[in-house]
This record gives sequence, structure tokens and C-alpha cells, in this order.
Amino acid sequence: MNAARLWTLLGMLALAAWPSLARAVESFDFVYTGRVADEEGRPLTGSVTVTATFFHQEVGGEPIHTLDQSIEPVTLAEGGLFEAVIAIPAAIYGEIFPDVRQPVFLAVSVTAANGRVVKFARQRFSIVPYAAKVPVDAKLFRFDAEGRLSTRTQPQPNTYMMIDATGQLAFVEAPSTAIGAEAIGTEALKQDAVTSDKIADGSIGGADVASTAALTIASIATSTQNAVEIRPASPSATGEMRFVELSAGGTEYVGFKAPDLVNATMVWTLPSADGGVGQVLQTDGAGALSWASAAVGATGATGVTGAAGAIGATGAAGAIGPTGAIGATGLGGANGTNGINGATGVTGPTGPSGVSGTNGANGVTGATGVTGPTGPSGADGTNGTNGTNGANGITGAAGVTGPTGPTGLTGAIGVTGATGVTGSTGPSGADGTNGTNGTNGANGVTGATGVTGPTGPSGADGTNGANGVTGATGVTGPTGPS
Repeated sequence: MNAARLWTLLGMLALAAWPSLARAVESFDFVYTGRVADEEGRPLTGSVTVTATFFHQEVGGEPIHTLDQSIEPVTLAEGGLFEAVIAIPAAIYGEIFPDVRQPVFLAVSVTAANGRVVKFARQRFSIVPYAAKVPVDAKLFRFDAEGRLSTRTQPQPNTYMMIDATGQLAFVEAPSTAIGAEAIGTEALKQDAVTSDKIADGSIGGADVASTAALTIASIATSTQNAVEIRPASPSATGEMRFVELSAGGTEYVGFKAPDLVNATMVWTLPSADGGVGQVLQTDGAGALSWASAAVGATGATGVTGAAGAIGATGAAGAIGPTGAIGATGLGGANGTNGINGATGVTGPTGPSGVSGTNGANGVTGATGVTGPTGPSGADGTNGTNGTNGANGITGAAGVTGPTGPTGLTGAIGVTGATGVTGSTGPSGADGTNGTNGTNGANGVTGATGVTGPTGPSGADGTNGANGVTGATGVTGPTGPS
């Protein structure tokens, strides 16, 4: 983040975005004022080049157009101030300002002679289409004894100010507030914007509402005989009257609808009171409905006895009973007498020795044993003492500061004199031979934080410019109809 600051942005267009005027001039000029400094806040000097880029977004987005070659380089005044005249060619004016309602942001960057580039934050750029000149000719406006601008005649209710046939401003009676047939577009109307007392004939006819419009209202109260007429939904489906269940239960409904073909128009008249338990509605054939008990028909003949049912499947076998207990073991018989042992036979002679067999293959070599632990390291040798540092070179003398330039006749701040040449740096002393490193001493105790030095005095405030004359308050327009 650079330390440059934008002091002020002054933008003015001499003409408005009227197409006829845009063709009559070559460019639309305005002045951009700013200040540039280095990273430490010191103002830059010399000549700079200015680049202006226009955007429709405050952050990001693609640039609309960039102006650089058409902006003349400017010389920085004292304090790093500059004024650049930015000219928008008439040929691209409509590209930058396609609509006065669309925002435009200006991003300016300044390149100094030393190559430093300072970028200023985007600023909202607005234009003033037209400014009307109000004549003070003692016919409509005048200055009173205290110097305040006022109207000579008191405006009457329901009047507004306009230019009359003679070219003078005058108060005239407001036109009728009735809304014409084409006055309402597609914008939504506010609540209570249309009520029955605001409709000329007091009613909304069938031609006032599109046949495909969907109306959602709380209730309907009407005194017309054919108050509700449900027309076919399509050439192949009649309309329905639906009664939707409570929202907690879902969106299911019951209802009525006309058949696809009606032989004759018929309207049924409901009974004047509720019927009894189990009664039903019946018609007299002329459209009058009444409650009546449902007729009970004769008992029908007894039906033929059905064939016998099939035999059921055999039931599952019962469980096997438990096994009986094992009987007692009988007595064992007596052991027989042991027989006499036979005599041992004579040992035969030893046979001859066999041929020696071949030696077997060597066994697999065993794994290498674990390496023993490393012996202890020898003690570190003593560090040698540090060598003596070489002496610092002599600092060169500071250059003489140039004199401040004279103040201009117009009050502009004079150009700061050039900074004197800095003296050359003295030669550095030869480096001493580095001795062997001595033993590191223990860390010393951290010293207490020093007292913060006093804040330097603030610079003197510049002289405030004189306040401009406050313009007269415009005449309040008439209150619109409720």
C-alpha cells in the first residue's frame, strides 16, 4: 500500500449528455487535482504523466475506456500537488456514459520521472445534465428588504411552476390527476393504490381483467345475479369450484364441476333449512331441492348356498416325548489267571557298518547382530575471543539546501528549490581479523522500555477559503394526491 493520498477530486463537465451537444464539440474536459508522495510521505517533484481509466463498477470489472496519450504531462507543484486536464473525446462519450442512471467510476494513476507509479482509489464520477437559469426580473421572483429571494405572488393550492407562453416562469393550475388508459405500466402498485372510490365508474368490468389473470382475495361480495361464473379451463375441460382443506392437512380439496355437455341450462335452489338425520337431497324436476328420507328397497331373494370348502391341511406332528432313564449296569465277571512268560531268544551277531553318507549343505547364515551404542562425544574446545572491529569511516558533509523559490503573483506556492548534492561517503576502515569465537555468555536481563518521546508540534493550519454564497431555497412543489 503506497503512502500517496488523494487530497481532492474536482470533476466538472461544461456540457451535458445531450446527443445534439455531443456532436457539436470535440471533447468534454474536466480538471483532476491530486497529490503524490513517496513511501515515507515526502512529496515528489518534477514532471509526471497521468492515466485515467473509467469503470462501471467500484471494485473489479472490465475498464470501459483508458485515456493516457491525450493527457498532457504536468509538473508537480510544491507539496507534490498536480492538476491534470482530462478530455473525453466526443466519439467515446456515449460509450462511457450510456445512461445517466448507470454509475461510472474514475481510476487515476500517476507515473513519476523516477518510474514510481501512484494509483488512486476509484471515485464515483457524476454528471449534471442541465442547470436551469431562474430569472430575477421582479415579475415572479424578487429580493426582499433583507436580501432574501422570494416569489412575488403566493402559490395557490394545486398549482405548480412552469414556463408560460411568453417564456416566463409562472404558477399554473395542476392538471387532472386521473390516470389515463396507458399511464400504468408493468410496475407493481402500492397497497390501497386502487380502491372502489378511485375508479371512475365504480366497478371493474370483464374487459378490465385479463381472462388468464389469477385473483387471490379474501372474500367476494356481490349483488349481481350471475355473480360467479366458472368458464371452461380449456376446450377439453370444464372449470372447477374447489374447497381446499386446512393448510395443516395439506393441499387436497373437494369440489364440483359441470359435465362436458349440458342439454339445458339449470340452476338448483337449495332448501331453506337443514334436513333430518339420514335424509338426502332430492329434486322436484324443476330445479327445487328439498330434504327427503331415502326409500328402502325390497329384500332380495336368498342366494344359493355355496359349495363346501376344501379339507384343511394335516396338522403338524406332535413333539417327541423325553427318553427314559438308563438301567443299572450288571456285575462284572472274575478276571482269568495270567499265563507263564516265554524264555528270551539268543541275540544275533552285529551286521557290518554301512558306507558314510554325503555331508549336508551348510545352514543359512544368521542375521547380523544389533549395533552397539555410540560412545560419548568428546568435550567442545574453548571459543577464541572476537577480533576488534574496524573504525567507522568519516561521514561526508551535508550538501547546502537550495533557496526557496519566490511566491508567484497569483498566490500559487513557489517551486521548492532543488536539494543540495549529498557529500560522498568516507572510505570504510579495513576489517579486523576475526578471532576464534569465545564462549557465549549468558543472556543479559532485558532492560525496561524507554519513555515514549513527546509528539512533535502539528503544522500550522492553512487559511480557510471564503464561504461561497448560499443559493436561494427552491420553491416547494405542490403535495401530490393521496
